[in-house]
Amino acid sequence: MPVSDTVLGVLAGGLFTLAGYISGGLINYYRTQTEVKAEDRRLRAELSMERKVEALTNLHAELEECQRGLVEILDRVPYDGFGENGEIEEADQLIEEFEIAMDEASIYLSEEQHETVLDFFETLGEVNSSISGWAFETVEMRGGDMYHERRMSLIDGYEEVKEILQDEIREPIEELD
Repeated sequence: MPVSDTVLGVLAGGLFTLAGYISGGLINYYRTQTEVKAEDRRLRAELSMERKVEALTNLHAELEECQRGLVEILDRVPYDGFGENGEIEEADQLIEEFEIAMDEASIYLSEEQHETVLDFFETLGEVNSSISGWAFETVEMRGGDMYHERRMSLIDGYEEVKEILQDEIREPIEELD
């Protein structure tokens, strides 16, 4: 029995319509998957950026605290009783907290930036060593050129690291704007 042209036309139209729905569905599925993957990448990047800013902000806070605390300790060096009021332990604690923050943030710094931070950490060690030594000297023996060198190297190193951290913290924030 022959099939009429009308039936063939309806069947062909139905097949083309079905093919259109299937291809449209596949295209929509592909687009949706692409958008989901892009959103996932964006969220991961955002989370990574938040962690970076958090670690660098913490390091910046510890830098401020350490520098301020050590300068206050250094300002007490010329006076009687230095070393009897916990200055050595206080300096140790400040430097230890900076070191922890430095270790956590190091992954987010370039090699050059990390070297600058490590140089500052070395300066902290020198300052701490001097503080420990001065605690056992008489008032007349303390300070002098060494005192001024330590104080200036602390302040100079602080300024360098502060600038690095401020730039690194600002960069991700500016990218979001």
